Amino acid sequence: MKVVFNKWLLSFLTLCVIIVGIAVVQDSMMSKEASASIGNSKTAAIVNGESIKKEQLLEELYKLEGERVLDGLINKKLLEQEAKKSNIQATEEEINKELDKIKSELGENYNNALTESQITESELKDNLAFNIVQKKMFSDKVTVSDEEVNQYLAQLPPDGQANQKEMVKEYLQSAKIQQEAQKWLEEARSKAQIQINIKN
Repeated sequence: MKVVFNKWLLSFLTLCVIIVGIAVVQDSMMSKEASASIGNSKTAAIVNGESIKKEQLLEELYKLEGERVLDGLINKKLLEQEAKKSNIQATEEEINKELDKIKSELGENYNNALTESQITESELKDNLAFNIVQKKMFSDKVTVSDEEVNQYLAQLPPDGQANQKEMVKEYLQSAKIQQEAQKWLEEARSKAQIQINIKN
C-alpha cells in the first residue's frame, strides 16, 4: 500500500509542476549578465547580437504543452475567484499539516521527489493551499462510505491493508472532490469571459 500512495504523491508533485509550469519556465535560468542587458525589454535572449523575442519563446512553449498548462491555469483562476468571492482560504496551519503528511509518507525520499518533479517546497505549499481551498469548496457535496473504503482495501494485498483505512478514505474523497470541481468548472467556463491571447 505504501508504494501505491508514494506513486500517487509523486504524481501529485508532477501535477504541481504542470500548474506552475509556465511561470517556472518563463522565469527560467538566465545569466545575471543576460538579465541585466535584457531588463524589462521584450527580448528573451541575445545571441551574437541578434535577439530572440519573448513572444517567440512563449509561442514555442505553447506548442509543447501550452494548451494543457494554460487550460489548467484558467481552471485554477476560476476556482480562486470563486473561493475569494466566498471568502474561503487555507490557513498556514492547514497547509503545514498537509505538508507534514506528505513528508511523513515520503520519508527520506521527500527531497528527491521535489527535485525529480522540479518543484520547490514553496511551490508545493502554494498548491497544497489551492487543494485545501478546493476541498473546502466541494467536500460537503461528497461522501465516502465504509463500504467503498472496504471495497478498495479488498483489492490490495493483505499486508497492504493494515492501518490504511483513513488514508484510503482520504484518497477516495479527494478523487470525488476532483470530480465535483470538474463539474463545477464545466459550468463556470461556459459562463466566464475567457480571452486567450497566445497564438497557436
